[in-house]
Amino acid sequence: MIGAVPDSATIASRVLDAMPFAVIGLSRRDTVTIVNPAAETLFQRSAPLLRGRPLTDLLPPDAPLLDFIDRARREGGVMSARSIRVASPHITPIDLDVSASPDGEEGGLVLTFLPVSRNVPDETAAEVNAFAQIARMLGHEVKNPLAGIVGAAQLLARQARDE
Repeated sequence: MIGAVPDSATIASRVLDAMPFAVIGLSRRDTVTIVNPAAETLFQRSAPLLRGRPLTDLLPPDAPLLDFIDRARREGGVMSARSIRVASPHITPIDLDVSASPDGEEGGLVLTFLPVSRNVPDETAAEVNAFAQIARMLGHEVKNPLAGIVGAAQLLARQARDE
């Protein structure tokens, strides 16, 4: 007998949890909404302690990451920055390449944190970038698992009306 097929949110959550780099989702008010295990390691806190907390509780007010997030919201779209220092009294200082992309909700962002890739060959950098793109898509899917299905249903309804 064939087992039950997991829903898309479950699959997306499993893949996000398997990512080797940190991924967090932020609401428009910078409240942490999504946390994968690598992000738990980075922020040295468990997911239950991170979810629902403002990012400003985890970082000092002058943190370069907060400036990057503000800029990403102002400019919109996908944005990346190289070698941002992430540190706080609870986080061991580390320089990371950070990407931000809208999560599909007004003002929400998905952030990916990757090891600084200064000396990484182009091929490896492309692979890391591909993983970052997947993480962004999965972050959106975890928050809004039915969006793709609803969109497809709307498209089919329009096509049916046109015929």
